[in-house]
Amino acid sequence: GSTQKTLKAWDISNLSSYSMVSQYTPNPNAISHNVMIRGNYAYVSWYYQGMVVADISQPESIKTVGMYDSDSGADGGYSGAWGIYAFESGKAIISDRSTGTYVCTILPSVGVQESEQKVYSQISLFQNFPNPFNPITVIKYSIPQRSIINLKIYDVLGKEVVSLIRNDLQERGNHEITFDANNVSSGIFFYQLNVNNGEIIQTKKLIITK
Repeated sequence: GSTQKTLKAWDISNLSSYSMVSQYTPNPNAISHNVMIRGNYAYVSWYYQGMVVADISQPESIKTVGMYDSDSGADGGYSGAWGIYAFESGKAIISDRSTGTYVCTILPSVGVQESEQKVYSQISLFQNFPNPFNPITVIKYSIPQRSIINLKIYDVLGKEVVSLIRNDLQERGNHEITFDANNVSSGIFFYQLNVNNGEIIQTKKLIITK
């Protein structure tokens, strides 16, 4: 109905005239519930979506950096994760009204480092969705001008696993590609967007579960 499903970022520097900076959701059908902020991260219990960890260091562009789905039910509704508490130790507790209590360990990035050789805010590599996934996920990115694009999947040791896009000249705008991991084993991997043969490189983590 009229339930406000998104996580919202507000600019309250002027309390007499505050404004909303952005809205964020990992799934338009999911409803956000309890939120805990620790450092640059928001830990959200998102009902059927489970626990979502979002990087809020740039409030105008909030990004998903972690997720654990504690309930396998369909999207929507009020079952699933109702509560979240994140500890400084790197662990987080999820209270799920349907399936119980979970203790999760928040893992740092390993292997290929998330990087950006030049600050060029108009080029964006977005978090794949769904993540974790089995066996299909969608990777989206945006480029501000006509560019040569390479998009590859690497394992945690930095070895190339799949080349999704190779030296493709693409027009400016939003792009997306479907990654079918049917022939790839379970585990943590990284997908890397390489623009104009190394002019800009952005990398994000994905998780395959089978």
